[in-house]
Amino acid sequence: MNDQRDMLLDQAFSAYNKGDMNTAETLARDVLSFSPQHGDALFLLGLIAYRAGALSPAEELLYQAVKLYPDILRYHMALAGVLTTSQRYQEALDIYERHTNIPEATLQSAYIYMAMEQKEKARELFLQAKNAGVSEAVLGLATLARQEGKLKEAKALLEQAPLVGNTFYQLSLIDASEKKYERALTEITQALERDNLDIYWIQKGVVLESMGRLEDALAAYQQAREMNPYNAVAMMNEANIYAKQGHTTWAEEYYKRALQQDNTLLDAYQNLAALLVKQGRLTEALEHYRVILMKYPHQVDVLYNLALILEQIGEVIEALGIYFNILSLGGKIRGMDARIAKCLKQAVKDKKTRQLAQNYAKGWVASFPQSKIAAKTKAIVMAWK
Repeated sequence: MNDQRDMLLDQAFSAYNKGDMNTAETLARDVLSFSPQHGDALFLLGLIAYRAGALSPAEELLYQAVKLYPDILRYHMALAGVLTTSQRYQEALDIYERHTNIPEATLQSAYIYMAMEQKEKARELFLQAKNAGVSEAVLGLATLARQEGKLKEAKALLEQAPLVGNTFYQLSLIDASEKKYERALTEITQALERDNLDIYWIQKGVVLESMGRLEDALAAYQQAREMNPYNAVAMMNEANIYAKQGHTTWAEEYYKRALQQDNTLLDAYQNLAALLVKQGRLTEALEHYRVILMKYPHQVDVLYNLALILEQIGEVIEALGIYFNILSLGGKIRGMDARIAKCLKQAVKDKKTRQLAQNYAKGWVASFPQSKIAAKTKAIVMAWK
């Protein structure tokens, strides 16, 4: 029985390494039918679920493996990886920081601190991992440099990095940001030749979309989604293509699918709202912008778009309140002064809103005495009795 179980498990891991997830899962479940508490079978099923983007099942399976076999390090590391992807950073750090003698744990802790915007701590840990011989740590340092806009430094670090998929992916991100799209396309293709990852397909789609090759970009996003049916960014980017092509029904559907998977995707909310505005569905768009502001209350461009819709439906006082909120946040949007002036001139004509409009005009000039538009508008508004 043990020989048969071991043979099935070897075949399952072999299928997994070849990318045949269906066969790997079937064989791993066959092992569990013989041994319901087999750690490696639970571990492999957890990896398969994780790769498919099914984070909750992956976590449950790996927790079982860890609980049954607490001394097996790879189970702990895999569980921490799932927790990191789920953005449960502190729980993942609790695992990694119990294994500070393992350089790989130090490396993964560095990536978590980077995701948490604690860049100096991340840099310290990447350097620790690099000094301990973890070559991938150079990629982490390069990522930090790229995020900080130090592109020359990032490229210099990438020249020291191993020729793995992530190296070419990072290079593609840098060259795409510099609008060197042909080079970026070559690099992301090289990344995919080494690692067939959904995030790489998304980057390929982004580059192709920037080059105007919308159909090819769509195919890349669809490939990412096929690899990971839960990938919200792939869904959102696919929706963006449909919107550009005028397929508004499909675009709306895929924006909503993306938000079902990840309700923190600001771009998906904004793009869906913009799509609704173009269709004249202002009330629905308004509700979407309000939802966004509940999550991101200081997002200036969202506030501005919300104010524009309020203007269109005649709610000029509420629009003015938002415009002045933008000014208080230090937001500078071209043409907004003209919109404020227009709203004030409209609001002052109504006796119900006249006093409030005049108060807004006074406050505008008091806060921005150098603004000629504000001064001129105040004079017009205050002339109304």
